[in-house]
Amino acid sequence: MESGKYTLGYKTVLKSFRNWKGKLIIIAKCCPPHRKSEIECYSMLAKVGVHHYNGNNNVDLGTSSGKYFRVCCLIIIHPATAFGTVLHVISTSVLGITPILHDINGTRDPRPEPLPDPYTY
Repeated sequence: MESGKYTLGYKTVLKSFRNWKGKLIIIAKCCPPHRKSEIECYSMLAKVGVHHYNGNNNVDLGTSSGKYFRVCCLIIIHPATAFGTVLHVISTSVLGITPILHDINGTRDPRPEPLPDPYTY
């Protein structure tokens, strides 16, 4: 994954949700259940697709993203050509991910505008 923007890790994924960034989340198979449920809850609110990576452990997700350490979750912020091939492989191997790809490659952003700060006058 040499081109495009993505972030690794649980805390940065949650920060990306708060800033309305991200197109697709990939969660490792052995991610702790409380983290997995929190990420899925935030993804429903932000209308971001979720893919559960079926590797043996979270080392496999780290190696597939080009790193040599364990990765619990990964969020794709801006897909590029390398991510296009990765997402194509995911869409052919997993049912239900194809409609998300149309939102990723489209120009329209389906998320609403951020709410104004209620404390400013």
